[in-house]
Amino acid sequence: MTAPTSSSATPQEINAQARAYVLATAERMNQDLGAQNAQLPVANPVSLANVPTLRQKLFNVGIITSIDIIVTMVVNITAAAKLSTRAPWNVFSAIRTKDYSGDARVNAGGFQVWTNKTVRTRFPHNLTFGLNAPYPDGGQVYPLIAAPTGVGNNQVFSYRQRIPVAYDPESDLTGAILAQNNTGELFLEADVNPTIFGTDEEGVYSSGAGTINSLSVRIVQNYLAPAGTGNAMVLPLIDLNTVYELNGTLQTNSDLATGQKKLINIPNYRTVLSMTLEYVNGGAMNPGTDVTQFDWFVGGKIPLRTYTPNDLAAIVREHLGFDLPPAVYYLSTRFKPIDTSLYGNVQIGMTPSNVSAVQPTYVRPLIESFYPKGAVLTGLMA
Repeated sequence: MTAPTSSSATPQEINAQARAYVLATAERMNQDLGAQNAQLPVANPVSLANVPTLRQKLFNVGIITSIDIIVTMVVNITAAAKLSTRAPWNVFSAIRTKDYSGDARVNAGGFQVWTNKTVRTRFPHNLTFGLNAPYPDGGQVYPLIAAPTGVGNNQVFSYRQRIPVAYDPESDLTGAILAQNNTGELFLEADVNPTIFGTDEEGVYSSGAGTINSLSVRIVQNYLAPAGTGNAMVLPLIDLNTVYELNGTLQTNSDLATGQKKLINIPNYRTVLSMTLEYVNGGAMNPGTDVTQFDWFVGGKIPLRTYTPNDLAAIVREHLGFDLPPAVYYLSTRFKPIDTSLYGNVQIGMTPSNVSAVQPTYVRPLIESFYPKGAVLTGLMA
C-alpha cells in the first residue's frame, strides 16, 4: 500500500487513506508498564476507604489504541459472600485517561467500561458464560476471572479489562492518541471502590464479610508503531484530533420522583453513539420493574424515540443474543449517531414507576460519543 499523495482529495479522503496505510504498515505493539499496588490504610482493612488513587504514567511512544488492566486482589472471606450485579468490574469506581491537552478520553466506572465493551463486541467482555457468573471458566485452559465467594483466607480475586482509546484499533483509529511527544505526560488513573464487602449493589460483594490483604493492578499499553514514507510520517490527522469519549461522571438523584420524567442533558458538540443508564433504586438493581419509559428528546423536548424497558431488552437481545444485567439500559444511536450541534438541546428522559426513599437511589448514565479537539464543550447537567 502506498501513502496518500493526491492534493485534490478532501481532508476526509486523505484521512481515510492515511488510516488505511497506518493499519496496513504499523506494527502492533504492547508495553507492560508494571504493577501498581494500592496503599492500604491499615493491614487487612474491611474496606478500601481512603485508599489513594492509583496512577500510572504511560509511555510516550506510538499511537495509543487501548490500555489493558489486570486486577489482582487477595481477600479473606469470613462470612459467605455474594457478588454484586456489577462485580467484578466495580473494583474501580472511576477510570480516567486524558491526552496531552487535558481532554478526558475515558472518565467512567469499571462496570460502565465493561458494559460498553460488551455491547461493542457483542460478547460478554472476558467472560464465556453468564454475565452474573464471573467465576473461572469451566472447561477453559486459562481462567481469566476468579471471584471467590466461600469462606477462606488468602483467596485471589482477579480479572482483566480493556480500556478503549481508539474506537476500533483494527479498523477505525478515531480517538487514538499520538503519544510520541518530547514534552508532556499521559496518565491512567483509577479510583478504588471503597466498599468491597457491602450490603447492597454498591459493593463488589453485596453481602458477606471479610478483609482485604492486598490490591494491585498491572497495566499494559497497546499502541501502533507507524512507519514513515520517505522523510515523512503518514498519520490520519482527523482521527488523531478527534476524541472518542466515554463519560460516566454524572450520578444524580435530583428531580427523581415516581411517575415524573427525569431529564438528563447531553453535552453540546458531540456525535452521540450510545447512552447506557443504570438505575439503582434503594440499593437494588431491578430488572425493569421500576421504570415505565425512556425517551430521546431533541430541540426543546421534541420526542425522537420512545422505549419501554421491554423494548430495550428486545433490541439488546437481538443485538447481543443475551441480556445485560438488571437495571442496565442501553440506548443505541450507533446506526444513526445524533449530532448535538444540529439541535438546540438533546436529552434523555427516564420515567420511574417507583423511587425508593432508601439510599442509595440514583441514575448513572454513560455517554459514548465523538467530538473534535478544540471545540468549546459544555458539561453534563441533570
